[in-house]
Amino acid sequence: MVGAKTSMLAIVDGAGGGAGDGNAVAILKSRPRLDRDACLATLRRLFPDQNYDALPDGDLMDAYPRRGELCIACFPGLVLLAHDSLATSASDLDPRFIAFAGTRTMLHHVMISTVDAFAYGVWEQGRLCRSLAIDADNGVTEDIGMRRAFEEPFWSGQHGDEDLDEDYAGGIGFHPLEMAEAALLDLFGYQLEGFSGADEVQPETIPMMRFAPVKPWWKRW
Repeated sequence: MVGAKTSMLAIVDGAGGGAGDGNAVAILKSRPRLDRDACLATLRRLFPDQNYDALPDGDLMDAYPRRGELCIACFPGLVLLAHDSLATSASDLDPRFIAFAGTRTMLHHVMISTVDAFAYGVWEQGRLCRSLAIDADNGVTEDIGMRRAFEEPFWSGQHGDEDLDEDYAGGIGFHPLEMAEAALLDLFGYQLEGFSGADEVQPETIPMMRFAPVKPWWKRW
């Protein structure tokens, strides 16, 4: 899983009465239309102190932007955001994102394949109700709230890997990136690596606006 990386949030509005309300997967499967004005408003709201230049559009495969770049997608009932400041455990997430979400459902997913690290979080009504963070060196570093259904096969040993050392990732018995892919499927409806089913979200079809931070003039030379 050399290239499997994410650093992103989804904020889901459950108040509109639509079929996909409160469900990011259902909204993404509907092939929603990108709202560019809402993307720009979100950019100004969350990053008021940084100027950005627009880049060519990307897609949901661009879920791990680096060098301060930013990806935003706003659809009816759903906001997607990818930025390097999101690469943290859920309890350490910058409060501005939690304030922006308000009472809406917020989903957080981080996967960094180069260090076998994974974290995810779910907020409901402004409360962090599930957070899990695992890495190869330290094992489980955060475990808050009730486990989601996709986790159970891992904790019950159904994804055991005999090739792993007994003390790998604190002896959890499975590879963190395998659970990371399962979490991505559960929360966002797709996987970056492994089998992709016909009924999964196709991330390359979900457009995102991309932005690069503007360097001060004295740093351009």
